[in-house]
Amino acid sequence: MDRSGTLSGEMIWLHVQPEAAVRLDAAPQAPTAAGFHWFDLTHEQLHADKEALRTAVLGLTGVHIDDLHLKDAANLQHPSYFDSTADYQMLVFRKLTPGEDRSLTPLADVDHLPEHHRRGRRLQPIVTRPVTFFIFDRLMVTVRNAGSRTIEQVRQRLLESKPRAGADSAAARLPQRPEDLVLRLVNGMVDRYLELRQPLTDRLDRCSASCWTAGGRSRTGRRCSTRASSFAGCRTSARSSATRCRSCATSTWKACRRRSSATPTWCGSPT
Repeated sequence: MDRSGTLSGEMIWLHVQPEAAVRLDAAPQAPTAAGFHWFDLTHEQLHADKEALRTAVLGLTGVHIDDLHLKDAANLQHPSYFDSTADYQMLVFRKLTPGEDRSLTPLADVDHLPEHHRRGRRLQPIVTRPVTFFIFDRLMVTVRNAGSRTIEQVRQRLLESKPRAGADSAAARLPQRPEDLVLRLVNGMVDRYLELRQPLTDRLDRCSASCWTAGGRSRTGRRCSTRASSFAGCRTSARSSATRCRSCATSTWKACRRRSSATPTWCGSPT
């Protein structure tokens, strides 16, 4: 902690103005008259000195952060949560974080691997870490894990925004209030979850397929109801009306489908 009572080291201060955002070399000594300040620090820095964060906020806003809120911000197991006081709001959002075992393949990267590289590859588990937002009238504080890709990307975009003439100006793209910046950051974190849709679907399909043997029996010994000689996730429809099998032309066959096909295919000999 330096003489001003604020956190030192890797902390980052930004002044987000209506027309541009600039990075500050030191903590501001007074609240801004235009735009707002963004104070970004890591969980490690908060653990090192919680009172330093409280002192920095008090000097700019005159607001005392509640002790329980500081404990919540330092708690890595805290679930997503929202709370508010008469002076500020606090939001905890759990974001995706890369697994610590770098020998494993991130789940979001599986889609980009060749098929023969996907087989047998151990995948990283889905890991989340909390990001805490303290939202004041002209100040926003983020407490997050080191190396947060979303926060670093948003900060870089803010710094690279340049004023332009016309309707498509930087002011139209820059957040005008702390709440606007919170929304932008949370949207980016949610998009990271959307990147997992296809890899998760593929993983579930592989897990489902591994439960069955080539002879149509499950790992528990249960046989496919259609007795297909090459069982591939064949399912019998719950419809009461029978559908004719295209291969065996049996009217008692009930919409048996291969998992990889949207149209009915042969079901083997019917029951």
